[in-house]
Amino acid sequence: MAHFADGYTLEDILLITALQRKTGELTLEADRGRGTLLFLNGNIVDSTAPDSLPLGDMLIQKGFLSHDDVEDSLARQQLDPGSGPLGRIVVEAGRTDPRCIQTLVQEQIFSAIEDFSSWRNVYFTFHEKEVVASDDIHVTLSDIIERMAVE
Repeated sequence: MAHFADGYTLEDILLITALQRKTGELTLEADRGRGTLLFLNGNIVDSTAPDSLPLGDMLIQKGFLSHDDVEDSLARQQLDPGSGPLGRIVVEAGRTDPRCIQTLVQEQIFSAIEDFSSWRNVYFTFHEKEVVASDDIHVTLSDIIERMAVE
């Protein structure tokens, strides 16, 4: 269980943020690195963590796409920034289905939460800011509680 500098646990922070339906960025820093959780109305819509795999690597690792498919999609994303996130690009190209992307993005978020849970002496900040979800993929407080109950 992560212990935060202000005496909170990660679970406390997630619960407070979700119940208050906050929108913004939670930044976590410790000796192990820096990570973020993006919230939209109390739901986590994106994450970054030092040990998290990027979506493209996950798609390759799980055998959903080839390395070339991912590289082509990332090149398209760079050429046309309006094309959206990688998940949307591969779905629109017919390379995978939306459910696959939803499952992998949620897996990324849970992986980040699990990573943060092992950190000690964590400093955190929450900055309210506009967050625009590029899709309807998110992790709710109920999802987190359910996942923690299973583990």
